[in-house]
Amino acid sequence: MKKVFIKIINIILFIMLLINIIFSQTTTENLDAKSFGMGGIFVTLDSNGETYFFNPATLALKKFPQLSLTFDYPLENNPNLKLSYFYPSTSFFALSVDLIYNKENNSYIFQNWKTALAFPLTSHIYFGASFQYLDKENNTLKGNLGILLDLWGFIKAGIVGYGLNFRKFSEKEILVTLPEGYAMGLSLKPFEGTNLFVDLIDIEKSNQENIWNYLRFGLEQWIGGFLALRWGSMGDITNPLNYTFGIGLKLNILQIDFGTLLAPFISSGEAQKQQYKLTGTIRF
Repeated sequence: MKKVFIKIINIILFIMLLINIIFSQTTTENLDAKSFGMGGIFVTLDSNGETYFFNPATLALKKFPQLSLTFDYPLENNPNLKLSYFYPSTSFFALSVDLIYNKENNSYIFQNWKTALAFPLTSHIYFGASFQYLDKENNTLKGNLGILLDLWGFIKAGIVGYGLNFRKFSEKEILVTLPEGYAMGLSLKPFEGTNLFVDLIDIEKSNQENIWNYLRFGLEQWIGGFLALRWGSMGDITNPLNYTFGIGLKLNILQIDFGTLLAPFISSGEAQKQQYKLTGTIRF
């Protein structure tokens, strides 16, 4: 078993050395490695870190308290680690914060606090809400609302309204802005250890433009209960730049997830960099 574990670690390190990529940071913001390795799907995913913020109703899928840390490389001007804590009970609570390094005074600060809550409406329908306090905008909360349907155990469906804003102008005045967009998703478990996910990340825009640009899919295959291979696409499936790859490793209470894009992105005037996501989760 020890030799198998060492071999798997060597494979992961080898893959990380082979893949050299650069991509837009906005496309991967607030995603953990498990989601990123499957094309950034989030609507029905029981994830291991930051991704829960997109559809907070998925918190209802968690069975144990968890603490996770997501690491992005390369670290740009303000390197940061995303810390997330999950606590399931009769209702499901999660808290997330970015730990950001300040080069000027060689110190760390906490920013971008987020919180989420989920609870069952029925035995198969779950509702969740997540909120983030925006430091740069006075008295403003931004959040998502999500619903998850657990159908027959092997089929899940969900819908998310994202970009809901609450802004306080005075003690008696609060401006509520409707969600910026809506996403829906479906997940299937056709075989034991196999999970297939499909997300439509913006319902309104997909009706006005090419729908393939707004479809994301992810495939996960568990081997032996401790190793997961993941593959997905973050948009148009005819563009190889959208494809992602991921690996998950489950060792008792510890799980490590790695995700990256498969193809290099050629950008004129800017050197390619190795960039990936790594999430470590401890279950207790």
